[in-house]
Amino acid sequence: MDSLLANRYRLLFQSYGSGDTGAVAFLKNRLATWNRENRGRLRWDAALFLLTNLDQLIARPYSGLILDDQDKILPFPDGLNEEVWFNRTQQAVSLVLEHLPGAPAKISAHDVMQTIESNWETLSKLFGWW
Repeated sequence: MDSLLANRYRLLFQSYGSGDTGAVAFLKNRLATWNRENRGRLRWDAALFLLTNLDQLIARPYSGLILDDQDKILPFPDGLNEEVWFNRTQQAVSLVLEHLPGAPAKISAHDVMQTIESNWETLSKLFGWW
């Protein structure tokens, strides 16, 4: 990936959910910390891909406050509370990060997709997707 595109992904990652103190802040911090500890192996496209998917497909639907058509807050899935779902979100990000390719090469968004695919059974049980 050329440096201009990498920089664009980096800036999108850094500005995503700016000022958010909930799950997005946790997820961004977790990904950035992992990346620092692993010598920047997670490319910015991969970091943004993982962040947006964790946020938009797990954190918000499962533990976010969502209003119905009558402006009433929808209950959380399976009658579980927000804390349980947030803990599962933390488990999901840890699972993906633990199973990213171990080679010293840079990790792409495609590598992240493959990691999610190879851990799909565990993730699907965690979130009731089966």
